Amino acid sequence: MIERADHKADFTVIDNGIIEDKSLSSDAFRLLVFMLARSDSFEFSVNGLAYLLGWPSRKVARLVTELKRSGYIEQIARA
Repeated sequence: MIERADHKADFTVIDNGIIEDKSLSSDAFRLLVFMLARSDSFEFSVNGLAYLLGWPSRKVARLVTELKRSGYIEQIARA
């Protein structure tokens, strides 16, 4: 049996399609979940994500490319 807590704040809802997507590597899944858990005003950068996750920037850049190709994220140029 799984005991579920009643959440009032500080949690993230994740679409089951993401959880069940076998094409995503486990690291890309973790990066996506980490990104989804940030606020709407959070500004992402490869170096910033690498710092927060304790991963090399090259790894994060590769995972960002994987997430882009999978259609989970898109890059929007700053104005």
